[in-house]
Amino acid sequence: MEMFATLTVGFSFFKEQYTSRVLLFPGKRVQAALKEDAKQRRSPVLSDLNCVWEFSPVPGRERQVEVRFLVSFAFKNPLHSRLIMSHVVTLMTRSFEKHCEKLYGPPSCQRERLVTR
Repeated sequence: MEMFATLTVGFSFFKEQYTSRVLLFPGKRVQAALKEDAKQRRSPVLSDLNCVWEFSPVPGRERQVEVRFLVSFAFKNPLHSRLIMSHVVTLMTRSFEKHCEKLYGPPSCQRERLVTR
């Protein structure tokens, strides 16, 4: 399934609204990329954004799912990259976890790791 979503992202002094093309593969994967029109409108902050959420059952663990989050993004201004980069993935992950808790209740196990590169 394909849809378009307009999101507002804010952190400290940084606030940006952008539109993503979102592809849903229910129960397996969600892909989102900065919509071409958004790139062409001369976004003041983002020059590129792609993210993928992958969901896999945990063998032998009923009601547990491994979530793999892959994100790549680029800021037009190198200063934004240095100031914001380390916080963006953490904020996106926390937002996702809070949304899951609203939908499904508290997690059945603790988060094992968050790797950033």
